[in-house]
Formats: sequence, C-alpha cells, structure tokens
Amino acid sequence: ELKRAGTPGQLTSSLTGVRPAFRGQGLALAAKVKALSAAQRAGFQTVSTQNAASNLRMLALNAALGFVREEAKID
Repeated sequence: ELKRAGTPGQLTSSLTGVRPAFRGQGLALAAKVKALSAAQRAGFQTVSTQNAASNLRMLALNAALGFVREEAKID
C-alpha cells in the first residue's frame, strides 16, 4: 500500500504482506516493484517504509530495493 506522505513528492509504503503458504516466491518483491514503478511514473521522487526490526526477510527485501535503514524515531 502506498500513501501520500506529509511532504510533496513523497510516499510511504506500508502493509506489504504475503500469506505464509505463499512466502518465498518473490510475491512481496513483485508487489513492491510494481508499486514503486507506478509511483515513479506518477512523478513521486521519494518513498519511505517501515517494518519491524525482527522481520529480517522484509529488511533484506527493502535493502535490495534501495531503502536505507534509519534509527527508530519516537515522538
């Protein structure tokens, strides 16, 4: 799911999920690539994402897509 962020030209990617029976088949990667391609065609320059530090598979997928890991921010 992509949502407009508070900054113009920026989106937030969230809620990428695959049912356990279908994991490991590249479905999350395909979904993220399709969403990021659509965002780029629509003129967005920046996409951010968040996920649990314990979700190592999603951390690796996000890193492969070029997301940069940052420290958690607490308001």
